[in-house]
Amino acid sequence: MPRLPDVPNVLRLVLSGSKQGQPWAAVQYARFTGASPGSAELATAAAAVGTAWQSALAQIHTAEVLLTSVTCIDLTRLDAAVGSASMNHAGSRVGTALPNQVALVASYKINVRYRGGHPRTYWPAGAQADITNGRLWTSGFLTLADGACTDYVGDINAITLGGGLLIFSAVSYFSGTDPGTGKPIMRTTPLVFPVTTVEVHPRVDTQRRRLGKETL
Repeated sequence: MPRLPDVPNVLRLVLSGSKQGQPWAAVQYARFTGASPGSAELATAAAAVGTAWQSALAQIHTAEVLLTSVTCIDLTRLDAAVGSASMNHAGSRVGTALPNQVALVASYKINVRYRGGHPRTYWPAGAQADITNGRLWTSGFLTLADGACTDYVGDINAITLGGGLLIFSAVSYFSGTDPGTGKPIMRTTPLVFPVTTVEVHPRVDTQRRRLGKETL
């Protein structure tokens, strides 16, 4: 697989931490409207992303979940700046932690229709009391999580960088598959779509991402 093409004025946000001593990570994207940032500016933005997680999302994660670092990578060109911040933000939800493979899925809606994978994040969220019927999140927790994930995106969009703002976005690197080889066709210039709304899935999912399409 060749190197992914550059994406002008877009950051890759890499959040990482641990749950019950085991690692978890989430990769997201945000377009920036200001000037190209340096490493110090990106480190400040990374700390702000961590604060956004603590402010909006800690409430849906138990204390066993820690966010320990955020890295912001400017995808404008191969030699663009990178900045990181370390932290120790813990979840604040009271309750018994779920197994590490359990995930709450937040899907990011964009103003385009297409077949294939859609942008989403698998959060290590929830407690045992938040599950009903062995496979669904309770209505109360679902409402809380939906608001928390929406607030998180809003907090990211309020972060300033290079004289402009961040815009939580999705990046499309591929356009269908080659009918002859079955391999994905890489775009010369990736497409960037701002996220308009967030939808939290009612089904309890897995970090292994093998449950398939939801059929409630």
